[in-house]
Amino acid sequence: MNRADRTGGAAALVVDDGGRVVHASAAASALLGRDGSDALLDALDGAHRERFRDQVARVAAGEADALGLTVSLAAPSGDREAVALTTDAEWAGEPRAHVRLIETDDALPSGLSARTMDASPFGISIADATLEDEPLIYVNEEFCELTGYPEDEALGQNCRFLQGPETDPEMVATVREAVDAGDPVTVELRNYRKDGSMFWNRLSIAPVRDEDGALTHFFGFQEDVTQRRLAAKEGTLFEMQAEAVEQSVFITDADGVIVYVNPQFECTTGYAAAEALGRNPRFLRSGEQDDDFYADMWETVRSGEVWEAELTNRRKSGERYRATQKIVPIEDRSGAITRFVAVE
Repeated sequence: MNRADRTGGAAALVVDDGGRVVHASAAASALLGRDGSDALLDALDGAHRERFRDQVARVAAGEADALGLTVSLAAPSGDREAVALTTDAEWAGEPRAHVRLIETDDALPSGLSARTMDASPFGISIADATLEDEPLIYVNEEFCELTGYPEDEALGQNCRFLQGPETDPEMVATVREAVDAGDPVTVELRNYRKDGSMFWNRLSIAPVRDEDGALTHFFGFQEDVTQRRLAAKEGTLFEMQAEAVEQSVFITDADGVIVYVNPQFECTTGYAAAEALGRNPRFLRSGEQDDDFYADMWETVRSGEVWEAELTNRRKSGERYRATQKIVPIEDRSGAITRFVAVE
């Protein structure tokens, strides 16, 4: 299932470089009150239509990673204001733009509407670009849940308070340069929650300008991509941790071909890494589980769900061993499954 279908109540759309809708979530269709490839353009007032087309074209062409634009929508329940946050995406193998329509209300003292996205699965923040050190003036509930900081502790701070000992200074410098220039930017960097735990944050920052083109705010979009980062084979924190754990761990690609095993896998199975890499894990089967058992496993994990069961495998020596195995599917930004992580 594509990411556009997995965003809960978010109004998410995939659009081509001309701004025409390729795919819309149920929430987006309900908000716009219309179907068809021109649904979004028809809902935008004339003043915003060309600016939106330009925004989408730039993102789809790779000229910008993320851009935000406040727009007016003609919706079934009455005209309303929303922020169109556009990020890069891929759909059916083609570069596209992923648009999240975020309704706004509860005007802030600055005159910018607060993004009331308490049901959003993503962290949303707003920083005031007119004040020294760009303090946060709004965070949604998901931001607080993701970071562990309550609203009253986050507001008034520069978002650097999420940085920690392992935050890449080069990524920080990239963000700083973009903010100083008033440009959009997207990076992935290590951030830290209030309790000190680390998470990988895909941070997109989009400048917001007034009608005269003056920079007024920065719109921040935070997405926890820890699971995806931990599944990558080379140089990730997951692999470093996997080297030390006592459980047997192996990772396969989307077709079930092993791309990584940890040392404990070699000890448990008797197979060296070189003997396991490039093979399907079925060489470990003992024959005690039938075809239906494995069919259920594949149906579960390919649907994006975690699978867990007890099973009997066979070591290289022929000896059988009993284990509880958990398989976790790993998705990319578009929602496509790219890896399976198995822990015994």
